[in-house]
Amino acid sequence: MDVANECINKLMRILKRQNRMECDGPSTEEPLSQLNLWQWLGVVLSPFLLTVLVLTVVFTATGGTSPIPQLSTGIYSLLSVFVVVLLLRRLSVTARTELFPIRPPTRVEMAATVAAALVTILVFDPVATLVTNVFGSGNGTVDSFDSSLGAAIFIISSVVIAPVVEEFLFRGVALNTLRSKYSMAVAIVGSSILFGGIHLLSGGLSGVTSATLSGLVYAGMRIKFENLTGVIIAHALNNLYWVLVIGGIVPNVVPG
Repeated sequence: MDVANECINKLMRILKRQNRMECDGPSTEEPLSQLNLWQWLGVVLSPFLLTVLVLTVVFTATGGTSPIPQLSTGIYSLLSVFVVVLLLRRLSVTARTELFPIRPPTRVEMAATVAAALVTILVFDPVATLVTNVFGSGNGTVDSFDSSLGAAIFIISSVVIAPVVEEFLFRGVALNTLRSKYSMAVAIVGSSILFGGIHLLSGGLSGVTSATLSGLVYAGMRIKFENLTGVIIAHALNNLYWVLVIGGIVPNVVPG
């Protein structure tokens, strides 16, 4: 917690200094370019890293038994919300608007949103399954809805929480930081790889592959429309589809 808080405080001080500089005249350097690699990486990845730490402690104490269903999903969601709320509370209005632009999407953006969700389900997920089959790796640890508590945790985390907090962290902080330091291509690819990496625990190689590919599309949409609303909706639609598949409500169109 202290590492994430320290990184956010540093980010806040830089953005405040940038705001003061803008009052005196235009600046030639973006505020996020003043953050070093480990500082912004600490903010973006802190929920995932802290989840791994908490799970290690819990499973060591319980002998590898989870005390509640969907434990990793629930812990990661709570920690992600904590980090994002801390960011929103500490940053100025100007900084929040720059990092997390949220406004009603245009018709073109909504069309791109639906297209992104369909491409992820119909193209990227089958590719991820193919990669998994080729390398003989597992598909992760997503459980079926054997309990109402597990179902509630998974649905709320996947459809409501994850699309918002992950887009804020990866298409907000990570993408903007990389864009201020490196080329647009590096920003898109780098933020997408980070996004894919955090899906290792829940999705295995298949989840990493699918999330990385979808991250490329989400990053492109974020840059094209300068808005996070569309990518949040696309992210939520993709997760909702898999919730409905796991619940047996809709058929799985992805070949196994």
